[in-house]
Amino acid sequence: MRLLRFVPLLFLLACASTPSAPDAPLAPLAPPAPPVPAAPPVTAATTDPASASVDPACLAHADAKDGAVDKVIARCPNCGLTMDGKPEFSTTLDGYEAHSCSAHCKGALEAEPAAVLARSCNR
Repeated sequence: MRLLRFVPLLFLLACASTPSAPDAPLAPLAPPAPPVPAAPPVTAATTDPASASVDPACLAHADAKDGAVDKVIARCPNCGLTMDGKPEFSTTLDGYEAHSCSAHCKGALEAEPAAVLARSCNR
């Protein structure tokens, strides 16, 4: 009977001292992906009014509003083509020369030409 008490103890000692099989080697890790470069911020210095997407139909409509189709928009686009523009406040857009009535309106047209002309065409 005393022997039966020590058998489980001997069994545990025998199992604990047996060397275990080595773990399977791990697959090598893939190198990390290179970081994605961030897009440059859009500022007034990088925005080109001439490269903005302006609807050609709006340009033609604004050009004809003064009675002459000559690629000169003589009425202020920012004022809804109701005010006469001045040549000293002109901006070139897709081959058209757009005259604004003031420096404020010229700045608005240069900042967002597509939006200003779209508003003018929808009035």
